[in-house]
Amino acid sequence: ASWLALMAQFKEREAVIDHLCRTFLDTAFDQLRSADGAFEVLQRFENMQSRKSLKTQVKEKYDKVLVRYGEEVNMCRELFNKHKESKAQTYKNQPAVAGAISWALSLYHRVKRPIMRFNRSEVLKKSEIWENERGRYVEFAREIDAFCKELGYELDTDYLKIGDGI
Repeated sequence: ASWLALMAQFKEREAVIDHLCRTFLDTAFDQLRSADGAFEVLQRFENMQSRKSLKTQVKEKYDKVLVRYGEEVNMCRELFNKHKESKAQTYKNQPAVAGAISWALSLYHRVKRPIMRFNRSEVLKKSEIWENERGRYVEFAREIDAFCKELGYELDTDYLKIGDGI
């Protein structure tokens, strides 16, 4: 009888811990600060040994990461379109053209880093949202590329290879 009581207590505690983990995952991914940071957390969860139900829940969070990434791309695009004609983006004592190029490239690199990491994840690339967000990134990269070319700077075109096996 003591063995059955011990097993019942174990199952009860297991259920409580499982519930706490699920709640933690849900609350942590409701307010994402950055897609890149959230992706890193998901990668760590993916590599941990955990229950199948938790692994399933973690895989469901990848779509939230992609949605957050899309928001970040839109934010950078809005900043770019709002300030690309003004000189507000240059540093003090920096030439206008060099400052504009530097500013545009900083926005580009802000969205490039996460998608380069995402591109190595088979789970993310299987998501229904992947192609949409990838397309949003490529579109923004082309805008930055055109802006830089207009100012006389050639941007590396590796942004076109996202999703093509780089």
